[in-house]
Amino acid sequence: MMTLIVEKPYALLSEGRCLRLEHQGQLVRRVPYYQIDCLLIRGKVPLCASVLRDACQAGVPVLFSGTRQAEPMAWVTTGELPGLSARRAQHRGVDHESWSLAIARQILLAKINATALASQGLPLSSGENSLNTRLKRAAEQAGQAESADSLRGIEGFLARQWFAELGRHLPGEWAFSGRNRQPPKDPFNALLSLTYTLLQADVRQALVWRGLEPGLGFLHTPAPGRASLVLDLLEPLRPLADLWALSLCSTRLTTKHFDQSTKHGWQLNSEGRQIYFPALTRWRQHFVESLPLSASPILWPDTPIPELTDDLGGLCRHLSRVLARDICRITGSQEVPDHPAVNMEDEDADQ
Repeated sequence: MMTLIVEKPYALLSEGRCLRLEHQGQLVRRVPYYQIDCLLIRGKVPLCASVLRDACQAGVPVLFSGTRQAEPMAWVTTGELPGLSARRAQHRGVDHESWSLAIARQILLAKINATALASQGLPLSSGENSLNTRLKRAAEQAGQAESADSLRGIEGFLARQWFAELGRHLPGEWAFSGRNRQPPKDPFNALLSLTYTLLQADVRQALVWRGLEPGLGFLHTPAPGRASLVLDLLEPLRPLADLWALSLCSTRLTTKHFDQSTKHGWQLNSEGRQIYFPALTRWRQHFVESLPLSASPILWPDTPIPELTDDLGGLCRHLSRVLARDICRITGSQEVPDHPAVNMEDEDADQ
């Protein structure tokens, strides 16, 4: 599987079950859709509508982005699966304060677990014991929180502590002093923003696969134009993505692989993208193998990651499954099956 990045002067067409890449009408490359786990189209690339149709049918998310990192991005993904039981439970949970709080608490605990796991991949530092103490305290506070605002406050404080710890392991040339964005004020923040955006493809696909609505979140409240549940499920992945980004900056990327502008802040340049995207693809394909522990770690509370899970997409599907399970359990709804399916004969009969 690969993340395929296409930009000018190339054009895209669909040819059977393959994506066809052309330059001035001549074939450059033909890639089967099943080998693509994400298609990133940068800038004004000519393409046929059949590309979007076939990509959606093959379950390949398509991300449209501008040539500058600060420009807005847009996803094209498959339609929702008919997992009505999970979606109905999700609607009930969002509208019920105590249920919504309980689900948001599970999401925050998953992020705390992920931060603890990621911290084990950091070199020893004077701040690590302090971080572990704060993580334990954050888990206790999450269990006692009486409102979603309190949970968000705990998450914000925890994030600041985590980024402060990351800053201790970055050379001074990166000028990283904490999380910022829109536009990113340093190269490492530009790298984090790009990575988070791309990881949303795996999260969104997993939620749709489970039959959940990406816009109805719990820790992130629903808001127009915001995929709140995608952001919820992204939270346990952020510290692990941060750890990978730190490793990449320590081994292959330097600040010379970024450009800065007054309007758009920092962004990867052409040379940096040639390093970043192949490295991201390898990491997504072997996500679980890159975790600091050899034993199956726990991200979601009391739920080990299945041993057969390796790639990021598989991990996201696992997390979406346990999220749907907890939504149904907390709201008293019937638990969803592992593989939702449509009975086409019944649908035809209804017509």
